[in-house]
Amino acid sequence: MLLAEHFVKPPNWTWLILGYFFLAGLSSGCYALGVMLRLWGRPSHGSAARIAFLAAFPLVIVCPILLTVDLGQPTRFWHMLIDSAGGGLNFKYWSPMSLGVWGLGVFSGFAFLSFLGEIWAPVGRLLHSLLGGLLLVVGLVFALFVGAYTGVLLSVSNQPVWSDGWPLGGLFLASGLSGATALLLLLIA
Repeated sequence: MLLAEHFVKPPNWTWLILGYFFLAGLSSGCYALGVMLRLWGRPSHGSAARIAFLAAFPLVIVCPILLTVDLGQPTRFWHMLIDSAGGGLNFKYWSPMSLGVWGLGVFSGFAFLSFLGEIWAPVGRLLHSLLGGLLLVVGLVFALFVGAYTGVLLSVSNQPVWSDGWPLGGLFLASGLSGATALLLLLIA
């Protein structure tokens, strides 16, 4: 027996999961930067915030598709959302997978709302109001959650090296924010 032998089966992460990690980080980073630029930036940062919101939704909408295809039996995805026995919502606060699915779903809703606000004037006016600012801040919380979630998920996977690695969530969040900053700089230029 090798000293570094796994005590659980190693994960079989294909390019679909790696793509999810990358796109979720970029999307959450774009959204977070968009909120910070919109609410706390200078008026001249408005176009950068607009580009950030326009980028966040298309990036995040690919994530559930990648995760569903990776399941192998995509028709089972709905079991993460709906309790098949009782018919109610299947939210388990103690399960990292359940928290991730619901966090990604809620964040996707906020990303869609902000995207819509950039292309449709009535929603845009709402998002520039006090209520809209509150919605953006709540969306920011979910964006930060999604950005850090993948790192936290790695730390609970019981794999050597990253098992119990408490800084992984922050590392993934910082990586997503820096990648989003680079993407925005490319899109603005």
